Amino acid sequence: MKKLISILVIAILLFATVGCSCGGSCCGGGKKLPEAKGDVSIVYDNALTEKLLAYYQANQGYVVSGKLLTAETDLADIGARIAVLKDDAVIAKLTAAGWKETAHWTEAQKAANDKQFGFTVLEAPDGAPAESALKALVDWLGGKEAAELAQNDMFKDLKN
Repeated sequence: MKKLISILVIAILLFATVGCSCGGSCCGGGKKLPEAKGDVSIVYDNALTEKLLAYYQANQGYVVSGKLLTAETDLADIGARIAVLKDDAVIAKLTAAGWKETAHWTEAQKAANDKQFGFTVLEAPDGAPAESALKALVDWLGGKEAAELAQNDMFKDLKN
């Protein structure tokens, strides 16, 4: 009898392990893992922004590749279509090069972003980024998870 109960317990644990590894969150939360949606190339002007974008990648399913802009960065060699910026001098430099602020922010998202991190999201002048990726990014930056991350001490230097 003990052997039979042991076999049943092991079988149940194996089925639970298989269920957790088949695209669902563990322990029956019912939340699906994000599916891969492609690459998104983003430039930013603060090293902490890269860590914040890692949370975006984990949540949205986009593979984020990025480049940190410095004073020495050649604007012709950026290679990205989206910029997530905080520094007014960098924003002015890219705006002068033809980049424009995204129109995908809703007023509520923009207000939430301004309270949390105060990012300016710019689009490249020579070819718009993937609309769905850009919309997902601004939705996320103006949303609940970014608000929770803004409260985390790890990102205190990104706050206004």
